[in-house]
Amino acid sequence: MNYLNRRLAADAAFDRTMRKLATGKLLDDTEITQLVTGVFGRRSISFHQYRSLQISLGRVKQHGRATRALVADFLTKGYEHYLRSIEALRAARTVSGTYKVDHIPKTTAHNRRPCTTMTPEYLTIHSTGNPASTSGGERSWLTNTQNIRTASFHVVVDAVQVVECIPFNEVAWHAGDGSGSGNTKSISLEICESGDRERTLQNAIALTAKILRDQRLDADSLRRHHDWAPKTCPRILIVDESRQKRHQTWEWFKAEVENLI
Repeated sequence: MNYLNRRLAADAAFDRTMRKLATGKLLDDTEITQLVTGVFGRRSISFHQYRSLQISLGRVKQHGRATRALVADFLTKGYEHYLRSIEALRAARTVSGTYKVDHIPKTTAHNRRPCTTMTPEYLTIHSTGNPASTSGGERSWLTNTQNIRTASFHVVVDAVQVVECIPFNEVAWHAGDGSGSGNTKSISLEICESGDRERTLQNAIALTAKILRDQRLDADSLRRHHDWAPKTCPRILIVDESRQKRHQTWEWFKAEVENLI
């Protein structure tokens, strides 16, 4: 199920649950879990709805231990906590710094911008492989006369800035698979390796989620450079020695992105 259909199904399920809540009907385990762990913090509900939910959940006696634990935790939280969780989600979905559109010229050497139209089906994640890289520096390298490679990318992110270098509906040469799907059906996102790694990764996660939402894709559309070609990239997510923190794996990155879609 693609992103748009998933969101429509989630919206419909949420509406059904809220109608049950409004008419005083008891919620089942699945609906309780969706509200407390899924919808909670994702959709803003009014104070009246919040109180109705607390009252309804306060009547839960017959559910399993896991559900009762969720309910008990929820009932100890106030509406202010709920609003803070909304703000926290919004903050997590925001890229820190500026978003700069600076497309390389169509005449850039070595066919780095072939101007071939593309309908994206994937989003491929790379890391620059350069511990001194910045988004501005990576963009400049694409038009540097000393650069003789036929390689390019769509967008690059660091701790303070995002630079879009090629439109998302055009092919870029980044996946190492020639005319395969990596190059011809995939947006490429480069993660810089310098500076504040924690903030850079949070920016990359937020940017990845935004691109997937905008393109009506989901986390199943995410790929590593390594998935298209035998290259250890993005190394900061798949090589132990290149991670700053042990938990920052590819699986962690995908899960964090999915939470923001």
